[in-house]
Amino acid sequence: MILLDIINNNVTFVLPLKFGNYGEISMKSFSEEKFKEVYKKGKFNDLDYVLTQFTGNQLAFRYTKPGYDASEKLIYVDSSLKSLITKNTYEGKQYY
Repeated sequence: MILLDIINNNVTFVLPLKFGNYGEISMKSFSEEKFKEVYKKGKFNDLDYVLTQFTGNQLAFRYTKPGYDASEKLIYVDSSLKSLITKNTYEGKQYY
């Protein structure tokens, strides 16, 4: 339910963490030069880059711990959620 809410409603889910740690799950957009860079490496090869205007989206988990740099991990989802993200990308939905 949380992932569907993030995909469909463009929300950021903030995880309830303790001791000053911060974690969130949201959509990450790859556009223009960054899109071209990851496309050459094989990511988003299922997308038509002209129709998506050189844009691809993927779920990401961001984590920050006091005194450390923030880290980010991409979340890989099943085919039904991936096709929903692809559909939204083709329809021009923008994630921030």
